[in-house]
Amino acid sequence: MVEIKKLTLILLSLIAIAPCSVAQNTLGTIAERQAVQLERRNVQVAEQLMQAKEDFSATHCDSIGRLVHELQKQKIAIEEAIVKIAQQIKTETEAAELLAKQQSEPTSTDTLKQEEPTTLIAQEEPQVEEESSTNITDSLRGLFSTTSRRYALIEQEIAELFENYTAEYNKAKSGSMAYDDAKSVKAAEDGFTTYTASLEAACSIADEIADRSDLLINSKLGSFFTIADALGADSLRSKYAEIIDTTEEIMFPKLQGACSDIDLAMYPHRIKSTIYLEKEIASILDPEREKELTTLLDNHDTTYAIFSKIKEPKRAKAKFCGVEIVKKQKHKAVSTVPLIKAPTNGELYSIMVANYASLPPSTEAFRNATPLYREVRGDGRTYIYIGLYPTALSAEEDIALLRKIGFKQPSLVMWRNGIRRDDFQTKDSATTTKKSTRFRIEIHGVDAALSSEALVAIKSSAPRKEISKFNDENNNPIYTLGTFTKEDEAKSVAAAITAADSSLSTIVVEFGK
Repeated sequence: MVEIKKLTLILLSLIAIAPCSVAQNTLGTIAERQAVQLERRNVQVAEQLMQAKEDFSATHCDSIGRLVHELQKQKIAIEEAIVKIAQQIKTETEAAELLAKQQSEPTSTDTLKQEEPTTLIAQEEPQVEEESSTNITDSLRGLFSTTSRRYALIEQEIAELFENYTAEYNKAKSGSMAYDDAKSVKAAEDGFTTYTASLEAACSIADEIADRSDLLINSKLGSFFTIADALGADSLRSKYAEIIDTTEEIMFPKLQGACSDIDLAMYPHRIKSTIYLEKEIASILDPEREKELTTLLDNHDTTYAIFSKIKEPKRAKAKFCGVEIVKKQKHKAVSTVPLIKAPTNGELYSIMVANYASLPPSTEAFRNATPLYREVRGDGRTYIYIGLYPTALSAEEDIALLRKIGFKQPSLVMWRNGIRRDDFQTKDSATTTKKSTRFRIEIHGVDAALSSEALVAIKSSAPRKEISKFNDENNNPIYTLGTFTKEDEAKSVAAAITAADSSLSTIVVEFGK
């Protein structure tokens, strides 16, 4: 217990003497990196929300409506988090500036040391420095060893969560395939139920993994950067920043739209960068641990194919039961025609051929077409249907057949999640929507980084727009801003950037047609 207290005091002293200036920290604080990630996520969710609203306006589908609702909730939560992080960054910056100021001012103890005789300092100083250096190195070795063991337990818990996630993911995938291949309403309903329940469970596990992995990585970085600063290994911060930025620049475009959860899919890449940082520190403090970490780094798997998107179930491909013309009708009286049973999940189509305030005694009016179904609706009338179909397209031929044998107005009807929907549109009648044309701004003429004037102009004219960087064939840096849905808006922002910094040139690029 005494040794732990000593170790804690030494660690606190190391933190106090470590350089705390924000300007010296090329990586930035954990809060600053979280702010960048939140801003990036906010842009992604905003674009997804805009696309979902466009899809919903074209086709009033319940699943898309739920997606719009969920994305709106996500956007609100992200914006609230951005405000909290901004306040945290402000507090950390003020604290760092205050600490730097205190360290730059000589204390009364420093003054007394300067007044001591030179001979006394010459006799005692080498011995004190050597002893202090030895204690610090031993303490850092102990701290590094303890930190590595503690985080290994958390990583094991996350690995178990990944196994649970994989199991639910596979169940959801199987349910989706079962629904698509269903030959009956019951099989389709069972497949869809499995899909939705397993997908919900997988999403819940994914949220827990995201929370724990963020805590793990941020805690690791805090400990390892403290040790690196105490060792004077200042280059580790900039090297880590370079690795993580390069990884995100390469992986984000590849993962976006291809995986079910982009933040979760980035975890193996982020943890690999953290392993690199741990290995570099081990090369100074623990050579044996460095060998283990080098092997771990070489064998670390960052593919994680389980994060690929699960295909949403389509409506079953095969006909449930199409129209047939038989010699003798199965039901003599209309009252003996069975009630239709629409699945509680998914969609079902049928062909409506008649409706009655009071039932006729005979089924002769239906010209021996089968299978027949009836439904008593809220208005008290009884509606007669023929056939059950998984898609509107699969009913088209039978509608033509019913017209041919004498039905005047056979019409397609749909039930979604057990409720008849009269506002649906078939693919033929729905307005075809083209992919929205979008725009982004390319900024040329940047030396190393965007000037403060350009950044201020971007922040004021295009807040929350994502800034990215790439190099052209001549290795010249080009920055991109946006996306924008309106060309006029993009041109206005481009003009504001060049007005703020005349050394830059901008181009508005159109894409997405």
